[in-house]
Amino acid sequence: LFEELQLICAELNKRKINYAILKGWDVIIRGFYTMNQRQISDIDILINPYDCQNLICILEELKYKVKYLPSKSKLFEKYTELHAPYQGYKNEICIDIHFNIFNIAQNYKVNTQLLIQTSKSIKFKGQIFKILDIENASLFCKLHIYKHIKFDSLKFSSFQDLYYLNSENERKISKLWFGL
Repeated sequence: LFEELQLICAELNKRKINYAILKGWDVIIRGFYTMNQRQISDIDILINPYDCQNLICILEELKYKVKYLPSKSKLFEKYTELHAPYQGYKNEICIDIHFNIFNIAQNYKVNTQLLIQTSKSIKFKGQIFKILDIENASLFCKLHIYKHIKFDSLKFSSFQDLYYLNSENERKISKLWFGL
């Protein structure tokens, strides 16, 4: 999975396409876990909807089959519209292509283009990866857990991610406000 993440991000970087890696890979790239400590089953990429076709081309060049996920029902459509409408598949690997960090039915108005502009580049294992700044990553994690509580089931790893992201964000705020 990590080798595929490396290939995809190398192409995104080479083509100067803005993106942010979300969820499990985010916390690994930040150094909160090693790859042996955090179970990851897919790759989540946040991208501006206008750059989606570029990402789809990259995935197809890397031999992924990219599918648009039509809604299974009107109820499902209401809660998933424009969140992660495309997925790429290759063997057992799944790539979730996110246009928004939340389902639009949750009424969070987040400008994906502006959010991605806050991403930062981090060198990890000799390569550059882009992730959200700590404030937005922490907020995303909180609201992602909320989404799962309201609509799905929870994964314990989400709470672990929240602990590390929120702790780091709180340290940053304390240092800024109080010099700690």
